[in-house]
Amino acid sequence: MRIFLAVLFCFLTNVALATPSHQEFKVPEELRPRVDFWIGVFAIYTQQHAIFHHRDYPQAVFDVVDYNWVAEKYGRKTAAYDVTVNKAKAEHTAKIRKIISELVEGRNDGSKLAEQIETAMEYVPGGKSKYLSTVTEDKVRSQTGIKEKFEEAIILSGRYMPIIENIFVNEFNLPKELTRLPFVESSFNYKAYSSVGAAGIWQFMRSTAKGYMRVDNLIDERRDVISATRAAAKYMRSAHKALERWPLAVTSYNHGVGGVRGKVKKMGSRDISYLIEHPTNQLFGFASNNFFPELLAANEVYDNREKYFPGIKVEPALQVTEYPISNDTSVQHIMTRLDVSLEELKQYNYGISDAIWQGRYKIPKNYVLKVPSKYKSKVVSLKAPEPTSGSASVVYGVGTYNVRSGDTLAGIASRHELTVKQLKQLNNLNSDTVRIGQKLNVAPRESAIAVLKEQDIDPLPTMASGTHLVKYRETLGSIAVKYGMTVADLKSLNGLSANVIKEGQQLKVQERIPAAPIISKVANTTATTHKVAPGDTLWSISNQYKVSITDIRQLNKITGTGLKIGQEIKVRK
Repeated sequence: MRIFLAVLFCFLTNVALATPSHQEFKVPEELRPRVDFWIGVFAIYTQQHAIFHHRDYPQAVFDVVDYNWVAEKYGRKTAAYDVTVNKAKAEHTAKIRKIISELVEGRNDGSKLAEQIETAMEYVPGGKSKYLSTVTEDKVRSQTGIKEKFEEAIILSGRYMPIIENIFVNEFNLPKELTRLPFVESSFNYKAYSSVGAAGIWQFMRSTAKGYMRVDNLIDERRDVISATRAAAKYMRSAHKALERWPLAVTSYNHGVGGVRGKVKKMGSRDISYLIEHPTNQLFGFASNNFFPELLAANEVYDNREKYFPGIKVEPALQVTEYPISNDTSVQHIMTRLDVSLEELKQYNYGISDAIWQGRYKIPKNYVLKVPSKYKSKVVSLKAPEPTSGSASVVYGVGTYNVRSGDTLAGIASRHELTVKQLKQLNNLNSDTVRIGQKLNVAPRESAIAVLKEQDIDPLPTMASGTHLVKYRETLGSIAVKYGMTVADLKSLNGLSANVIKEGQQLKVQERIPAAPIISKVANTTATTHKVAPGDTLWSISNQYKVSITDIRQLNKITGTGLKIGQEIKVRK
C-alpha cells in the first residue's frame, strides 16, 4: 500500500509544535519542508516504509511505499525480507526515473505517481533541466523510516537526558536544543560504532576525541555518557566561538569547523538556509546538508513525544555520583568498599575496557568513577590506596579464577602463589590442560591452607622480600621468572611504567619459596619474642630464626607485609 506525503502534512497540522527556547533553533521558513521530511522519517514512517525522494532536496518526495506485506510474509529480520525489499526498491526507483525521463520530453502518462513526481519537483529549483539532471546525476534516493528506533531512543534517553541537559545548560551555558543531537547521531545507543570508527552516543571520532577526553586500550571515554557529553559541550562551545552561529556550529559537528568556515567564506554568508537550499551550489554532502535540519526535527519530535508516541514512558533518570580515583584501583576493591555489584558499576561506567572488568588491569588513577548516588557517602573510602596483596579474579569473586586466552596452569598457579600440584589438587585436575572460560578454585591464602592441610597436601609457598641487582642483558621478564613473579607485579612493586631497566639498577623483589610444613597447633613447641628493629622484614626475621614466613604469619595473625618498629613478634623455636 502506498502512503503519500499528504499523510505527513495532515499529521503535522494536528500537532502543537513546541517553541524552542533559543532563537537560532526556530525553524526558518526556508527549511520547514526539509525539517518536515525528517519529522516523517523519525516519527511517522516505520522500518517497513521506503520514502523515495530527491537526493539534494529530500523535501521533494516522489512516493512512499509500505513493505509491511514482505515483513508479514518472511519476517522483518530475515535475509528473504532484505532481498525482496531491496529488489522492490530498485524496481520502484527505476520506475520513478523512467517517469522523470518522460517528463523531460513533455510526456505525462497521467498516472497518480507521475502527478506526485511533478508536484514534488516543485521543491527542486531550476527550470526543465532539473528533470534531466535528476535522472542523469542519479538523484533519486530512498530513505527508510525509523519510527520504532526513534521511540526506543526516547525511552532510553530518560536515563541520561537530565544529566546531559544539566551539563550543557548549567555547566556550560549552552542551548538546551543541542542536547537532542544523540537522537541524530546514535539513537542514544552507548555501544554505537559507525563504519568509520565513531563511537558512543555523541559519535566522536578517535582523532577528535583525544583532544577532549581519554581514549586508549584501558579507557575509552567516548563510550562514557557523562565524559563524552562534557567533551561534546566543549566542542560545541569552541565551534560556536569560531563560527559565531549555532546552525553553523552544529553543521561543523559533521563537516568540521574548517570545512564549514570555507563554505561560509566561499558564499559570503552565514545564513544556514541560504547555504543548504542554494539553487545552484550544493556545498555539502547529503549528511552534512541535512545535519542541522535533522536536529531541528529531533527537537520537535522529542518536545511533542506524547503526540507522536501516545502513552510513551521514558526510563527513570540515573542518579549519579562522580568520584575521581586517586590511585590505581581494582574493580574488586571498589565492589568491596562500596558494596556495589559489578553490573551496577558497568552500567554507570561504559568507558572502562573489558581488560579492566576481567581483572587484568586496575582502573587507572584520575579516572572519574561513576556510581549510583546511593553510594555517595561511601566513595570517600576509596581515597586510601588499595592494599597490595595476591588476589583472585576481580570479576568472578575472591576464591575463583576464570581462564582466559593465553593462560597456562603454571602461570595461574604462580599468579596466585600456588604450585601447579596444589592448584591441580584444589581443583581435582588430572592434567595440566585448561580451557578458556574454565573456572578454577584459587582460594584465598587462609582458606587454601585449611583445604590443603585437611587433604595432607604440600603447603603454600611464601613471599620473601628482598632486592635484585640488574645484570647485563637481564630483562624484567627474566627477573620475574627467577623470583616466581609476574612482570606486572615486578613493575608495580618498583613503580615502573615502562619495561626498560638498566644494568646496576636495584629492584625490589618478592621471591616465592617453598613454605615450611604447617606446624600442628598441638605440637610441643615453644616460642620466643622478637622486637622489630629498623630494616626488619618478615623475610629477614624468618631467615634469622630459620622458620617460614607462613609460620610467623599464622602465629601472629599477620595478613599484610608491613611491620612497625618496636612491634613484638612471636617466633617458634
